[in-house]
Amino acid sequence: MSMDTIIAKWFSTRDQKMTWAISVAFLLVFPLYFANMASFLPDDARVSSDSSGKWTVSFEESVELEGSFSEMVDDGHIEEFDFSYVDTATNLAYLEITVSHDETNENGVGPGPTLGEQCDEVSVTVNMAGVEGYIESDSTTDSTSSSCPSEQILRIYLIHNYTTEAHEMEGKKSEIIAHHSDNGTGRGDWAFEFELSVNRGGPPGLGIPDNQDDGEIVNVEWRLVSVDVSVVPVINTEV
Repeated sequence: MSMDTIIAKWFSTRDQKMTWAISVAFLLVFPLYFANMASFLPDDARVSSDSSGKWTVSFEESVELEGSFSEMVDDGHIEEFDFSYVDTATNLAYLEITVSHDETNENGVGPGPTLGEQCDEVSVTVNMAGVEGYIESDSTTDSTSSSCPSEQILRIYLIHNYTTEAHEMEGKKSEIIAHHSDNGTGRGDWAFEFELSVNRGGPPGLGIPDNQDDGEIVNVEWRLVSVDVSVVPVINTEV
């Protein structure tokens, strides 16, 4: 069968001719449509790699490092802990440290302040000397509590005005991403220390409860948190 015969059979009926015409038109129009798709969108919906406009910014946090431990801390003794973080591929948001303690071994039975329960004082300090960058506003690098039970939460922010609430911003996409970047801060050697000061109760003696102790158990939890920032255009579908 010759090629002329094959072509003649393909175009032998009206339906076959219409099918081929539609197929050819589709092959021509399909790539042209996608090449110029932006021109069919509203003006504020056209997005280039770094165009200006209104954007929805959202966040997803991940824990990069974390740990927990409990220590029996003697009166006036300083316990230290440190770790290193150097990965530059992540976008660090903050370091969070939670320190808790309770009075477990000084429970006098008397009603007065010298015979009642005496809560020890725990102080926490974060040493930023070995960390690259600076401390953002609203960060807490030291705390003290003499209340029982006690939970102290310290956060050191590494992104300016950090928030996890989705919001809208106007400007260039690259500028918005840079605004929510850690800019390399938070890398280096992190160190923090905590100290316990005993609050002694009533003195021992005949008929007086021995309401004194030399230390307390301090519980520590910490986590270094990164964040992925999503920036998508706000498309106005109103004509």
